[in-house]
Amino acid sequence: MELIQDMNNLLWPLPDIVPLLPEAHPGAFGTKRRYDIHTGIDLYCAPNTEVISIEPGEVIKIEEFTGINASSPWWNDTHAVWIYNKDEDRTIVYGELSPVFSNRGKYLPAGSYIGSVKTVLKKNKGLPMSMLHLEMYEGIPKEIVWWDLGSVQPDGLSNPTEFLKSVYEQYIRLKTT
Repeated sequence: MELIQDMNNLLWPLPDIVPLLPEAHPGAFGTKRRYDIHTGIDLYCAPNTEVISIEPGEVIKIEEFTGINASSPWWNDTHAVWIYNKDEDRTIVYGELSPVFSNRGKYLPAGSYIGSVKTVLKKNKGLPMSMLHLEMYEGIPKEIVWWDLGSVQPDGLSNPTEFLKSVYEQYIRLKTT
């Protein structure tokens, strides 16, 4: 995989994968689900798709994201990597993947390989069964939040939709120049 590494640019996390970012799809931010409201954006792709960091930052946490040990046994076991960009005071959580490292404190330039997407769904519901789940937070969150039905958007949780649209547009421009 050829990566464009540039500290001044934001990079698309799934090279060569065209995103599905309309406001109304099951993996969109803020979508109401059976028990909660979706806190991120799902970027559908094949299992084992390589994931790169969108922007530079420090790995501040690697944790179990779904599965038995993450208190969601109805999904397969996956992990999340939290990367904090101090210049933007923003944390991006890359979920539903298998990371390639296990240590915090590592500084990553934009475009660094962080892992590969794992199949998260155990049952076929007629939707893609693997995806990169992205969440975005102001600052450094203490934990990943649950957004309960009927409640307001949790403090610090940001809607990454417009951010990801601009990242993809920049990625296309870089790729075609």
